[in-house]
Order: sequence, then structure tokens, then C-alpha cells
Amino acid sequence: MQPVGEHLYPCAYYSRQLTAPERNYTIWGKELLAIKAAFENWRHWLEGAKFPIEVHTDHRNLEHLRTARKLNQRQQRWALFFERFDFRIHYVTPAQTKQADALSRKPEYAAGHKDTSESRLLQPENFATLTVGNTKSTSIEPAPPNPESLSTQEIRASQQTDAWAQEQIRQGLRFPFSLKNDLLCYRNHVYIPPGSGRVKALRLCHDSKPAGHFGLFKTMHLILRDFWWPKIRKDMENYVNTCPVCQRSKTRREKPSGLLHPLPTPSRPWEIISADFITDLPPSLGFTTILVVVDLFTKLAHFILCDGLPTAKETADLFFQHVFRLHGLPKSLVTDHGSQFTSRFWKALQKLLGIDSRLSPDHHPQTDGQTERTNATLEQYLRCYVNYQQDNWASLLPLSEFAYNNG
Repeated sequence: MQPVGEHLYPCAYYSRQLTAPERNYTIWGKELLAIKAAFENWRHWLEGAKFPIEVHTDHRNLEHLRTARKLNQRQQRWALFFERFDFRIHYVTPAQTKQADALSRKPEYAAGHKDTSESRLLQPENFATLTVGNTKSTSIEPAPPNPESLSTQEIRASQQTDAWAQEQIRQGLRFPFSLKNDLLCYRNHVYIPPGSGRVKALRLCHDSKPAGHFGLFKTMHLILRDFWWPKIRKDMENYVNTCPVCQRSKTRREKPSGLLHPLPTPSRPWEIISADFITDLPPSLGFTTILVVVDLFTKLAHFILCDGLPTAKETADLFFQHVFRLHGLPKSLVTDHGSQFTSRFWKALQKLLGIDSRLSPDHHPQTDGQTERTNATLEQYLRCYVNYQQDNWASLLPLSEFAYNNG
């Protein structure tokens, strides 16, 4: 806001939705989050301002932000962020924040008026159809009654026969339960007993035309305005995720699935092998890396020590010394996109030896799942027997290979 004479005029507006974790903040946290979001959005105006910034809020507790003795870790981080700005927080009464309330709150109706008539949620008369007879006149007719509508009389009858609801009433209706218009409520949300009432509530808030077959968040927000029952979120999630209309009608946002190209099944030992590196291990006898080579036919493996991540030529030497001399040349080699397996030298070597190279897709280790599983088993073995300093794993590697292949 910018003062012009005796009045304040807005310079800019800002708003955003709360994320899922932010919806769990306390009222104090949400009010403070609004100030922080505004400071972040208009930082280029507010940071280093010539005059102190005045923040007006109807939440009085925010006045004690800089004098609070106990702050959680998130609030401490925010307090450090606020130190970059010269500002003062002033409390104003709700009557002085009518403009903000008009944008963020529901309208207040006349106090003291209590509607005791039978109400029907999503009443048909509230949704009208326009019939055009001639160009000179139009008539508004109410839509036909909806058999799926849910009335308070129906809910009241189901609550009277529900054992759980009657037990809550007999216990005295302690907070958060209450009784309004002879209806059991949980935090002002009407409790719906098990049965057809819950199905109708789900259909009203998801399947009906005013509901719109929207996603889980919007549907949950709509149903929690009026209804509640235990595990309502789980029921709503199952209902929305299995809605046949949504499955047929909604646009798929993810990329289309590609064709499945499974690895060929080997017909003999060491015909198809896979390889991968375990890197960044604590130094042990000068080694920090393990090359894992697995036969996809017999599941036998070799664990080869490396003093670091080898080059393509060094990787080729390791294969000749520890694999090819024992089992011969394979027909195919499965690896990831490491530089050792995509270099010109490695490609030329494989072409010369007649080895088919199969590279797993990026960010999809399941393609080489056998080697990934072997890596996990090897790491588990080393964790069981390594010393406190974790510097003797290199001496355990021969025994780990024996134990793995002997199992």
C-alpha cells in the first residue's frame, strides 16, 4: 500500500495456494507465511527500503515475532530471512481490514438467524434449465429432482440406527463432536454413517455436474465442507482413482509408454554379462571402487578392486584379467551410460571383439536389475563385517565373492 494524502492505495496484489505441508501450519504459521511470501515476491522493492516497512495484520500474536523466546526450526530460518528487512508489525482490528477480508473470507450473514427447515444438499431447485420459446420471452424452470441427493432427514435416520454415532452421543459429545439440528457433527462437519449415504456423498461431490469430476484435491475440499466419517480421505482417494468416467475422459499428462524391449534370455553361462561400479567407498588398502560383473545365466559374480573410477582402457584391462581369461568373450554386455562404456575406445574394442553393447536407459536402473541387486547384497555383506573405521572392506572382498557365489 502507498499513502496518497490521507488514504492508502494498493501498489500490487499477490496470492498463491498453500502447498500440502503448509496446510498443516498453525494459524500463526500461516499468517507469518503470508508475510514471508510477500517479502520474497517484492524483495526488489522492500530490501534496503529508505523508510521502515509497516506490516498491518489482524493477528495480534505476530507483533511478538522478534521477541518470541521459543521458535521451531522453520520459524528460526524465517526469522533470519526477516533480518534482511527493516519492518514493523502493527496490529489492526478486523474492522480495518475489510478489503483483505473480502478476498479471503466467506460473506457473513445476519446473526441470530437459524434455519430449521429440512435442507437438501445440492438442491435441484438451485440448478435451473433455460427454455427458450421465442425470441421475446424466456422462462426459467427448475431441473428435475436428483435421486442421488442427500437430505438431512435421511442422514438423521441413518445416524439413529448407527451404533457408533449413538455411542458418541451417550458419552456426552466431547470436543470435537457436537450435535446440531439433531445431527452428530465432527468439527461442524456432518457425520455420515456407513452405507448408501457415503456413496451418495461421494457421488455428489465428484460425479455430479456441479462437482465436475475433478481430481482428488478439489473433490476432497468439496466433501470436507459438509461431511466427515473415519478414513474419509482414504475412501475418497479410492473412489476418485477408480472412477471409470475419469479413466475414460481425462487427458493423460505423462508421456506415452514406450515399447518394452526385454533383455534376451541367455542360453549358456557367461553368454550375457552385466557390469556396474560401486564408487566413493572409504579408502581401504588404497582402493575406493568396486567393479561388479554378473553372469545373467548362472548369477555368478566377480568383485574387482579399483583404486578409483577407471578409464575405458583400464576397464578393458580389468575385464581381460578377471573375466575374459576365465570365461571367454561374452556375446553381449549390459551396462549403464558411464563414460567407460560409451567412449570411442570401448565401442571400437567391442566391435573388434564382436561383443554386442546394451546400454540401460538413463534414470532407469531396473534394466540392469540383476547387477543392482548384486550391488545391494555385496554392500550388505560388507556392512556386516567391516570394522569401526570402515577401512578393511578391501580385504573382505575375496570372502564376500566366495560367500555370494557359494550361496
